[in-house]
Amino acid sequence: MTYKPSDDERAQNDESLAKNALSAVRALRKVFAGGLTSFLEPDEFGSFQSRWVDRQLHGSVRPTKRAGYALRAADMYELAPSLFLPKYYYLTADDLPAADHGKVHSFLRHLIARSRQRAFSDDVATAIDIATAHLGGGSTPAIALANQADALCDIAAIDMNMYHAAMSGDLATGRALVHAADNAQIRSELVRVFARQRIVWSAADVHRIAARGSKAAVHYVPWFIRPLMRTMTANEYLKVLQMFGAVAERLFSAEGRAKRAGKESVSVPGQEGPVLKAIKPAAAPLELTLGAGPKQTIIDTRPFVHGRTMDMKGKVDNELARKDRNDQETIHQYKNAGLSEIAALFVVAYRFAEDEAKMAKIIANPADDAALWDARPAPYPTEIDPAIAARARRMVAAYRPAILRDSLASTYQKDRIDLAEDSERDAKEFLVGIGRQANAMAAADAPSDAAIVAGVCDLSHHIRSSAEGFTSHPSEFRQSLTTTSIPCW
Repeated sequence: MTYKPSDDERAQNDESLAKNALSAVRALRKVFAGGLTSFLEPDEFGSFQSRWVDRQLHGSVRPTKRAGYALRAADMYELAPSLFLPKYYYLTADDLPAADHGKVHSFLRHLIARSRQRAFSDDVATAIDIATAHLGGGSTPAIALANQADALCDIAAIDMNMYHAAMSGDLATGRALVHAADNAQIRSELVRVFARQRIVWSAADVHRIAARGSKAAVHYVPWFIRPLMRTMTANEYLKVLQMFGAVAERLFSAEGRAKRAGKESVSVPGQEGPVLKAIKPAAAPLELTLGAGPKQTIIDTRPFVHGRTMDMKGKVDNELARKDRNDQETIHQYKNAGLSEIAALFVVAYRFAEDEAKMAKIIANPADDAALWDARPAPYPTEIDPAIAARARRMVAAYRPAILRDSLASTYQKDRIDLAEDSERDAKEFLVGIGRQANAMAAADAPSDAAIVAGVCDLSHHIRSSAEGFTSHPSEFRQSLTTTSIPCW
C-alpha cells in the first residue's frame, strides 16, 4: 500500500524544499553580486566553490577559527586553495608537540613536506633533505634536522614559552625572550636555533604554495562545470560561463512568454545543449513538488538573479573579446597574474632562498641578529641573483614531484634540477616587475591582482608574529612592498 503524506506533512515538505531552493538562489545572488570580478578572482571565488570543498574538510569550523588547520592536515595536497592563504599559516601552543625528540622531529618534517601516499615518500624525503641542506649556515659538519629537534627540546628545558615561540615561528615573542638578561650567556646559540627554525618555516611556505598549486585549477572550477571542460584552459572556462549566461537568457525569455500567454508550463525552443540538459533534471523535482506559495517566492527572485547573470555574461564577452588574450592560458595562470603552478612555486622558492641566505649569515655571526627578528615582507629584488636563483631552482625541482605533482612531473625523473625555462623566466619577470606594480599600488585604493598573488606566494613570517597580518591591513602590506621598489628591467 502506497503511503500518502498528510496535508501537514505536505506543507512541511513544501516549506523545507522552498527553504533549500531559496538558499540556492541566494547563493547564486552572492556569486553574481560582484559580477565577473568576484566570480573569477582567486580569493573571492572561494566564497562559492571553495566553501563547498572546505565544508567537506572541516565541517562547521569558521574561517576565523582555522588557525593551523592546513598545517594539521594529513596531506595538504587534498586541501582547497582557500586554506593556503598566509593568514591560516600559523599554529597555537595547543597545536605544538610535547618536547620529545621523536615528536618534534616529525613535526619539523611535516612542516617542510608531507604526503600520506607511499608512492611519494621518496620524493618527500628528497624535498626535506634539499630544504634543510643549509641549516648549518655553511658549517662543517652540516646540521641535520634531527640536531635542530634536539636543540628545540633543550630550549623547552630552559623556558617553555621560548620553546612555543620557536616551534610556532613567533619571532616577536622569541626576540623578547632570547634578549632577556637571563639568557645573555647562551644567547648566541638561541639565536642560531631560531635562525634555523626560520628556515624551516620558510620551507613550509614552499610546501604551502606547491600544495596550493597541486589541485588549484580543479578547485577553481565548480563541480557542475567540470564535465563541460576538457582542456582546462581559461579560454574554455570563460566560454562555459558564457554558455550559462546564454541558457539563463533563454530560460528567462521562455518564462516571460509563458507568463504573458497565461501558460503554467514553460517551453524552451531549440536544442537543449549541455547546460540546459544538466539543469532540467535538477529543476524537475522542485517544479513538481513545490506548492504555489513557495514556488512564487522563488520566481520573484528570478529577475534579480537574471540581471546579475547577464552582468556576468557581458563581462565574460568583453574578456573573451580582448585582443591581447592568450587563448592557451591555463586557469591557474588566469587567476594568478599569469603565473603557472611551477612559476608560482619558483617565486616562493626564490623568496625562501633570499631569506635562507640571510639566516646563514646570522648562524655564522649570531651577534648581528637584526634580520632574524624582522618579520616584514622583504622588498622584491631589483635584479635576479644567479646564486639565489640556482638555489630556488633546486627547491622547485625537489618540491615539484613531491608536492605539486603536476602532469609533467614524470619528465623530471631523469633530471629534477632543471626547470622549464619559460616558467622560470615568467617567475623572474614577476619577481622584479612586482616592485613597479607595488609603487603604483601604494596610492591606489586596492592592491593589484599581481600584488595580491605576490602576497600569497611570499613567506608568512609576518603572520606568525602578528596574526592579523597584511590581509587585515592592506595599506601596511602595500608600504612593505614599496620600501625599496625599483621599476623592472
